[in-house]
Amino acid sequence: MKKSAVYILLNLLACFAAAFALSTWTLPDLGDSNLLPVLMSFCGLALPLPLGVLADKFDHNAAVTAAGCLVISLAFAFDGMSIPVAALSGLGIALLQAGTAAEILGVWPERITPVGLFMGGSLLGFALGMYAGGPAKEISYAAPLFSLFLFTVLFVIFNYKTNPQFVSENPDFKLTKIPKKAFIALILISAAAALHLYVKITTSEALWLNSYRLYAAFAGAFGLALGAFLADRFGLMKTTLFSTLSAALLFMFFDKPLCGLLALLAFHCTVPVLVWVCGKLWKDKRAASFGVFSLGAFFGALPLCFGWRPLTSHTVCAAVFLGCAYAALRLAYDMLHPIDQTSPKAMQTAIIERHNPLKVAAKEKEPLPPEQPES
Repeated sequence: MKKSAVYILLNLLACFAAAFALSTWTLPDLGDSNLLPVLMSFCGLALPLPLGVLADKFDHNAAVTAAGCLVISLAFAFDGMSIPVAALSGLGIALLQAGTAAEILGVWPERITPVGLFMGGSLLGFALGMYAGGPAKEISYAAPLFSLFLFTVLFVIFNYKTNPQFVSENPDFKLTKIPKKAFIALILISAAAALHLYVKITTSEALWLNSYRLYAAFAGAFGLALGAFLADRFGLMKTTLFSTLSAALLFMFFDKPLCGLLALLAFHCTVPVLVWVCGKLWKDKRAASFGVFSLGAFFGALPLCFGWRPLTSHTVCAAVFLGCAYAALRLAYDMLHPIDQTSPKAMQTAIIERHNPLKVAAKEKEPLPPEQPES
């Protein structure tokens, strides 16, 4: 747990530094063209998939994570140059999260809470960095740069003491064909990720106009952590259904700040569940599985980069999101926990509804009952 906590803290700090650089030297130039938002989205959201494949093959999660931090630090060298800052910040985040996702999904294969803490910390750090930076920044850019560099050095030392070769325990990398059900489930999860990012940004924009920007970030980060905890405690299906239906209802009144914040909180609860399921469906490519979700988010950001908002009803988006997420989870259940097709339909449904990573892990460790002698 200590090692995972170090990864999570490093993500928070690195995302803070990247967002600080972006808000200071890139955001003032966003109105000039569509190039910068597309470049930022491509580097930060589309690159985690190919970089994740390389990270899985490289099998040095700590080294990939540290390289991402160094690339983010390099962005500070291009003071006032918006394009290099956008490219390097996005590339650094992609490397950082590819390495961290591979580590978290590998160390905690049956827990979703670490995934929620990792993603929630990244979101919170990014939001705080955007708030602290900008033309009227409250702190000097030397503070996040020095803090990130110092923590990266400590991170490398910590990993060197525990693992001098920096070799991870990733599964053997093989270019194998993805089963049809797994492929369909990953496509559905990507579609859900696109809808999620689209709704998150458009809702947050409305809240920002009412000066609730930081509250929106806290709501999203808390929702990621809370959803992961609830999924571990009550199961994936119940968490997904309850949180997304609650979000769809609250989005009907999102013009009221409190309802908007609660809707964002509930809407984020399913995200760590979907990322964890991606890792289960593509077990031998943990970093790349995170990139699948991230790539879907890129397609959700793309129309916003050009100022195009084709979907106006957040409630409808949440309903479609629920359909994609639910269908993906059912397909994943059929693959990961096959059910005897001769059993009654009611029994099959009960098994699916009761599924819980903690209970499954505990059940697998229970010894088999002794055989009863025949009478």
